[in-house]
Amino acid sequence: MATKHKSAKTTTFPGQHDGEAVELVFHQHPLVMRKALLIGMFAILLSILPALFWPLASWVWHPVEVVLIFDAGMWFYAWVGWYYTVYIMTDERLIEIKQRGFFNRRVSEYGLDKIQNINYHIRGFQAVIFSFGDIVAQTYVGDIIMKTIHRPVAIHGKMIEVVRRVNASTPSPD
Repeated sequence: MATKHKSAKTTTFPGQHDGEAVELVFHQHPLVMRKALLIGMFAILLSILPALFWPLASWVWHPVEVVLIFDAGMWFYAWVGWYYTVYIMTDERLIEIKQRGFFNRRVSEYGLDKIQNINYHIRGFQAVIFSFGDIVAQTYVGDIIMKTIHRPVAIHGKMIEVVRRVNASTPSPD
């Protein structure tokens, strides 16, 4: 996993090539965990309902304890998926690390010389208010879709800058 220090230039990660400099490290917006949060809060609310009808009974708090333990596990599971899903842009490639749960990680990498275009899309009221959107990098092979990225306008600008700088310094094949 990428280790962040003072700047992206000093970030290191497993599998980094010799002489490869990290230009940008970014995550999805924390709101990707909202589904687990809402389900957990609804479960807590339902588990508290018996206490409204039988406030003096001692058994009514046992379901609340069970639900709180279950929710803590579910929230931790969602957090692990969010925290360890990361995008790393170096001066050579774009690396997408997607974590789903505890034991499911997919790593994809794309050479910056293969990226033709980078676009972003902020869709809806919630996305505007909380500043998240999708970034799509178009390549010769297909699209790299990065969903629910935090601050997509700023990330898009930095990605464009890195791709232009790298492609300008790469000699064209004759």
